[in-house]
Amino acid sequence: MAENGAPDPTARLVWRMSPWDGLVHAFRPENIGELTAEALCEHSALASRLTEQDGRRCFACLLLHGDELADRHDESNRWGT
Repeated sequence: MAENGAPDPTARLVWRMSPWDGLVHAFRPENIGELTAEALCEHSALASRLTEQDGRRCFACLLLHGDELADRHDESNRWGT
């Protein structure tokens, strides 16, 4: 977490497949508990049922992660503005 309580955009994400929709979702390690896990897109699943398979990625997770990356690059002024 960042100092202001917001998720840290530099934190590493883990991508796991959910058996409920067959998509690979982005999870922050701190959002994977003993029983349940919540993805960036707010998809919830039993943590024990998540797998490390490759597959079609959740479009909402991709967009949310991309948005966080863009915010991080804007803060570092990499765009030269």
